[in-house]
Amino acid sequence: VPHMKYLKSIFGVDLTTLIKATTPASSVTSLTPVVLEKCVNEIESRPYALDIEGLYRIAGFSDTIEEIKLAFERDCDHVDLSQERYPDIHAITCVLKLYLRQLPIPLVTFDIQTQLLELHPSTICVTTIRTIIRRLPPAHFYTLKYLCEHLLKVSHHSMRNQMTIENLAIVFAPTIMRSENPDPMIGLKNSKSIQRLLEILIEQVHDIFTP
Repeated sequence: VPHMKYLKSIFGVDLTTLIKATTPASSVTSLTPVVLEKCVNEIESRPYALDIEGLYRIAGFSDTIEEIKLAFERDCDHVDLSQERYPDIHAITCVLKLYLRQLPIPLVTFDIQTQLLELHPSTICVTTIRTIIRRLPPAHFYTLKYLCEHLLKVSHHSMRNQMTIENLAIVFAPTIMRSENPDPMIGLKNSKSIQRLLEILIEQVHDIFTP
């Protein structure tokens, strides 16, 4: 099992490898990366942050995003994301998206994506999707569950933030279900199906991820 001190980075590291390096052997509960947990905790606990229009759609300042990323790389356990330190909430949402985008294997792994995309529209239901999603590696399964629960919470504020489940799926689908095929036309062909699948994952998160 790799140890955190042997990992040169947090961003761009395989999710399962990172979780094994950062999670104590005695713990089976913490299967989500600290970057995601800290960003989500700050977004959900900061007053009125969930009501900010364009949450996850609007870009933050690139210098701030890079500063937060470097802070995580230096000492991931003691990053201060408080409003006093980083008033720009969009920088924090961008760091979360950047982390997911730089995963070498996407959150919904390539093999699971293939199985989901092969579903006939008439067979797409919660039961079928649950069966396939449960084949994800544990780190991917629990991180996806954690993210979808958060995005459902964000969508509950859509009257103010304008981020409906559909809009959130448009933002996140290319990141967490990116195509293995470098041909952009293939990605484009599947984009609507991938967005719809992510909408279902967010809408039905409690049914899909519960045993």
